[in-house]
Amino acid sequence: MADMDGDEYSSEHPKEQWGYLHSGVMIDTDFGGLVHYQQDTLVGETIELVQRA
Repeated sequence: MADMDGDEYSSEHPKEQWGYLHSGVMIDTDFGGLVHYQQDTLVGETIELVQRA
């Protein structure tokens, strides 16, 4: 939904909404809705792209 490091945001979740986080990614998960991950929190996680806009 958003890549703060790459300065890329979806139309549903614009920079104005999430830019304050400065780094990491915002992912819409099936277990808890939107979750903000930073690189150090992804250690040991598996992320799979399900759909590209």
